[in-house]
Amino acid sequence: MYKKIFLALSIIVVFNSCSNSKKKSQKNQRSIKIEGVTLHKGKLWNANKETTNGIKKMTEILESFSQNNTIKPYKQLKENLENVFVIIFSKCTMKGEAHKQLHNYLKPMIDYFNNLESEDIKVREESFNKLKLHTLGYTNYFK
Repeated sequence: MYKKIFLALSIIVVFNSCSNSKKKSQKNQRSIKIEGVTLHKGKLWNANKETTNGIKKMTEILESFSQNNTIKPYKQLKENLENVFVIIFSKCTMKGEAHKQLHNYLKPMIDYFNNLESEDIKVREESFNKLKLHTLGYTNYFK
């Protein structure tokens, strides 16, 4: 009987901690501001499916990357990210102000990509971290 009670309490504790962790993550994600990008009358811009999927793919690539002190993995990371970036541009169907805001969002990524090949490890790491934050901030402006 005590084992069942302990198991039930353990499940509740784990579920609550996961739920709280997810809420904190979403709250932190919502606080990411992207310079030069604005909302549409306080609301998210509508983005085409390919753009949103591309940003999700970039986020996955960044999340699965293991940083180290050699440049080769960063070069491969840059290539993988740029391949997705090209697809986002080639499949963009957005128009008007939403399209302009998307470009405002995407433009800083080019510098981040280029810095992934820096000879200075600190520059690579900083660019990597900025890219991660940048991709997470997408949902603050687009749906």
